[in-house]
Order: sequence, then C-alpha cells, then structure tokens
Amino acid sequence: MLDILPIPIRTFLADFVGRRRRLALVKAGALAVATGLAILLLACTADRFFHLPRWVRAILLLFDLAAVVLILRRPVVEALRGRADWIEAVGQVEAIEPAFAQRLITVTSQLQSPASHRGSAGLLAALVADVSASAAQRRGGALLGLGRIKRPLTLAGCFIAVTLGSMVIPWLQLPRLAARFTRPWADLPAVTTTQLTVLPGSSTSIVARLSSG
Repeated sequence: MLDILPIPIRTFLADFVGRRRRLALVKAGALAVATGLAILLLACTADRFFHLPRWVRAILLLFDLAAVVLILRRPVVEALRGRADWIEAVGQVEAIEPAFAQRLITVTSQLQSPASHRGSAGLLAALVADVSASAAQRRGGALLGLGRIKRPLTLAGCFIAVTLGSMVIPWLQLPRLAARFTRPWADLPAVTTTQLTVLPGSSTSIVARLSSG
C-alpha cells in the first residue's frame, strides 16, 4: 500500500512506524527486565526461608523465562517483520496529531481504492498536495515522545537497584540464592543461618554459631 502514496507521506509514515517499533522494543525490554528480576527476587526470598527443592526452583525458572519471552515476543516479531499495517499506522497518527484532521486517512483510503470508487479527481489531488506538504515539514517519529517509555524504564531501574542492593546484604546471600535459582539442577546447598566457626588454637574444637536473623 505504501507504494501508492506520495514520497513525503510515505517517508513520514515509515519514520513513524520505525520509531514506534523501536520504542516498543525498549518498553518491552524494560518490562522484561523488571518482570524477570521480580520473579527472581521472590523465588530467592522463598528459597532463603523454605529451602525450595530442585523441582520447585526449576518450575519457577521456567515460569520466569516464559514471562520474559511472552513480553518480548510481539515487539520482536513486529520489528523483524518487513511490512507494517499502514492503515493502523495512519489511524495512530490521526489519533496523536489532530492537525491532520482526518485528511491523512482520507488520502490513504482514497488512493488505495479503485479509481472508479474515488471522489473528485481535482479535490483528491488538492488534498494529496496539502497532506504531502504537511508531512514534508515534519518527521513522523517526532510524534512519539520518550515519555511513552519513562515508566517501564523507571520500573526496571528500581528492580535493578533493589537487586544490586540485595547482593551486598551478607545475611541474605543473594548471589548464592540466585545461583540456585538459575541452576536448579546443580548440587548447590541451601542457604541457612547456621555457620561453623573454627576457633584459633584449637584444631579439634568446632563451635556452631547461629547468625542473627
């Protein structure tokens, strides 16, 4: 359908669709990071207190991976797909930019219709010239601001900060818990509060010390 449109309109729509896809990828990536870390933290916390068996950790890991794939699937597929739904794109442009006043969608629908079904050729030519001039003065991608991805990026940043902060808490031992979560098949011992301390000067005396918490 894009081939039947004048170059200014075609360029405008292509730029709009390209930026929409890029923002969708960033948004999905941020949500995937937030979701993945949220499930990891919940699973590790549960493992810290209840010493989850391997099969439970394996199910939680698969659930985490499935959630991430589900979030990324649609924007990745759309980004890899060469053709776009230009009618949908035109509708989105009209919804965002009221200055077109339905002229863009009118031009698009008229040009893709058979010549016998179109309106006045003179009026259509004037409308096409008017819309082309408007499209040539701006970039379609400029209609999509970064505000659309601000919340997902903030959410992902919060979960990254919480995860990094939890990594340095000795009592929690998150690195070890994360290893048990990401490798449920490995023979990794559970994290407990019991530690063995060997007192200096006595090679035969081992004292069990309970850490607080």
